Amino acid sequence: MDIQEISDKLEINEVLIAYATAIDSKDYQQLDSVFSKEAAIDFTEVGGPSGDLKTIYAYLEEALAKFPRTQHMLGNPVIKLEGDKATSKTMCHNPMVLLNDSGEEEAFFIGLWYLDNLSRTSDGWRIKKRKLELCYVYDQPEQLNIGNQ
Repeated sequence: MDIQEISDKLEINEVLIAYATAIDSKDYQQLDSVFSKEAAIDFTEVGGPSGDLKTIYAYLEEALAKFPRTQHMLGNPVIKLEGDKATSKTMCHNPMVLLNDSGEEEAFFIGLWYLDNLSRTSDGWRIKKRKLELCYVYDQPEQLNIGNQ
């Protein structure tokens, strides 16, 4: 592995971490440094939409409002480079805290993979296409329906 490949993989890993940080802090404007302007994102496996950034940002704000805390813990990224383009498959273990109908907190867990296509831009690496692939939902509260569990 040469120095450019090491650098590219580290930069891509930082983009993946920036996504998780933006989501968990509910700072959705930070996602502008993660996705390309023309990004296509598919959240259908967890009951969300498939669409452009405007569609996804609106969905995230609404869908995550009921969760006071989340943790998107990333691991085992497999990043394949091909010049100024790359693909990655990254595991995510996602504990989520929900306020139930009684106002009490309930925690449950989602396991998934992020399947990404990325491109190098003048602003750095950006995700052009993202698809979620659901692995599991554990202890899902009754009022949710993630992945038709």
